[in-house]
Amino acid sequence: LARRMVERAIAAGVPFAWVAADSVYGVGEIEMALRRAGKGYVLGVNATQAFNPWVGKPMVAGTAEEIAKDLEPSAWQRLSAGEGTKGPRLSDWANLELADLDADEYRAGAAGLWTRGLLIRRSLADGECACFTTWCPAGATIETLATVEGQRWASE
Repeated sequence: LARRMVERAIAAGVPFAWVAADSVYGVGEIEMALRRAGKGYVLGVNATQAFNPWVGKPMVAGTAEEIAKDLEPSAWQRLSAGEGTKGPRLSDWANLELADLDADEYRAGAAGLWTRGLLIRRSLADGECACFTTWCPAGATIETLATVEGQRWASE
């Protein structure tokens, strides 16, 4: 469903740079469709989703949940995902860059490096984590990714 929605938006010429979605929409097909279209994404994944780094990136491997539990305290940053009814929606965030890939691998004629990553949001209230697979232009900040993920709430 999500992949078809994105494909229809692209075909209709709807301007957008990012897609944010909850884990119920799945990953896989939609990831590849967005990469081929040159769109960034922050897509929710289940805690059991496996992640592995590529050459030249930090050695983190395992399920999203395992990786989140093993992060050092210094890996987390307190950021807002946007304004809520009671002020900023603060959480602790960690972003792990897993691979830098040439955009041309997915979209003919595209230039530049794009980064595949794992974004983790940890609740200040109970420490529960939500995990997201990301695809963004190399150099995109964790603040940008948190803001994109926060936009998902406005559309759900």
